[in-house]
Amino acid sequence: ALATAWGVRLTWNFARKGGYKPGEEDYRWPYLRKHVITNPVAWALFNLTFISLYQTVLLFLIVAPVAIAATSSAIFSAPWSAWDTACSVAFLVFLLGETVADNQQFAFQTTKHRLLKQAGLDNTSVHLLPEPFAHGFLSAGLFAYCRHPNFFCEICMWWAMAAFTVRTVPVSALGAFLLTTLFLGSTAFTELISSQKYPLYAVYKTTTSALVPWIPGTPLSLAKTDR
Repeated sequence: ALATAWGVRLTWNFARKGGYKPGEEDYRWPYLRKHVITNPVAWALFNLTFISLYQTVLLFLIVAPVAIAATSSAIFSAPWSAWDTACSVAFLVFLLGETVADNQQFAFQTTKHRLLKQAGLDNTSVHLLPEPFAHGFLSAGLFAYCRHPNFFCEICMWWAMAAFTVRTVPVSALGAFLLTTLFLGSTAFTELISSQKYPLYAVYKTTTSALVPWIPGTPLSLAKTDR
């Protein structure tokens, strides 16, 4: 049920951003093709091995605790415990956190692009919009506590899932571990793009934690004024 709830949220969030439209793709892939993996053959191999195969295997690994719990007699026959309740609550809390973060991001980006369209501008002229949209990126709400609250919640969700079975089958945490390493790399790559697109992102990085939520720093508008 927990994995299904995650899947429904992911599908809904991807669909409302137009992810299922023909020709649509994650904005990071065009950047990667243009600036990093420029050789067509190398890109085809990357597409096959990492995008298609590795990430599919990773999806199986992060939900492996569900299969382990269903097939392991030691786990399946055990009564429901306080530990199971704690893992379930943790998963749902992080699922809620990710949903809130995604909603905040979607609302910000939707409004930003609507304002750009109304003004006849493209994303290179985002600085001409009123604040906070002139920054180009969201730094309020959950994004005041860390720069990637949705990433943080996604990682923690799957560690909560692994916690159901890791005490009995330690290898069941492999998916959560690999997902964590993937998000660390994804965070660095995402921030490279954001820093090149939005000059104020460098200021945001000095005032706000990257992944782990922390006490909010100076609001971006004030931090900008202080420099």
